[in-house]
Amino acid sequence: MTLRLILARHGDTFNPGDRVVFVGASNDLPLTEKGRAQAAALGECLARLKLQDCPILCGPLQRTRIFAQIAAAHLTPTPLITVDFRLNELDYGLWAGLTNQEIKDRYGEDELTGWDTQSIWPQNAGWPESEAVVTSEVLSLVQEIRATGATSAVVVSSNGRLRYFLKSIPGAFEQYALAGEAKVRTGNICMLEFTKDKGRVCGWNISPKEA
Repeated sequence: MTLRLILARHGDTFNPGDRVVFVGASNDLPLTEKGRAQAAALGECLARLKLQDCPILCGPLQRTRIFAQIAAAHLTPTPLITVDFRLNELDYGLWAGLTNQEIKDRYGEDELTGWDTQSIWPQNAGWPESEAVVTSEVLSLVQEIRATGATSAVVVSSNGRLRYFLKSIPGAFEQYALAGEAKVRTGNICMLEFTKDKGRVCGWNISPKEA
């Protein structure tokens, strides 16, 4: 049995000209109009791929819940949406609510650059979770989805969390992190495929229109 797992990052939460800051588990921002349009683009993609019976899982924040609901509305019948707290955004601790420049000014740029370019978990940013816990949560969720026997599933989460799905394929996280390609842009998707014995990345950080 082959499972096609589609990972989607929620859409925009900042409008042009807004002060763009780190938003994590403690910042429950709504989608902008563009963010809602990005959700519709995902729905159109799922319909084109004929994934009408595909279960959809999302994190608890409104930017992921509403994004999933808008996408699901493009499918007939509308699929079940399950909220799973293992898909919540990371808690960015001391960085939450700060711009990149403010983080550099207050705490230095080394850890910010390491996280931003190579997904190196910062040690002095006050993040209450650990990388090991986040990895364990993601891997357990993938295992549960695979155990259902589903041939496809959609996961809607946030950039900080999504990159850890690469850990479900040996060597993939290290490959993408080292190349600086683990980040997922708002509204973009990633596609993983799992067979009984192995998994592979079919697409990472691509527009739904490219799928």
